Amino acid sequence: MTKKILLAVLVLFVTWSVLDFLIHGMILRSTYQETPELWRPMEEMKMGLMYVVTAVYAAAFVGIYAFLIQPKSLALELPIRARPASPRSAR
Repeated sequence: MTKKILLAVLVLFVTWSVLDFLIHGMILRSTYQETPELWRPMEEMKMGLMYVVTAVYAAAFVGIYAFLIQPKSLALELPIRARPASPRSAR
């Protein structure tokens, strides 16, 4: 279970970072360049801190998901549904 959680955190962190680069680095780049007075200069950005915060968000999301969502499968539900109905007692 721990391997799955760590793998999920890693996958979410990488996915989040790639999407962040695509959205902010490629798609919105022209918008950011048109209005530089509104944005912090890249020299003042703390990219290391941004990656740490992204990793914390990914770990929190996966941790909450793993805690709240119970594993579901047909094998877990089948014995409950496949039981024969108990006969009703006659009155």
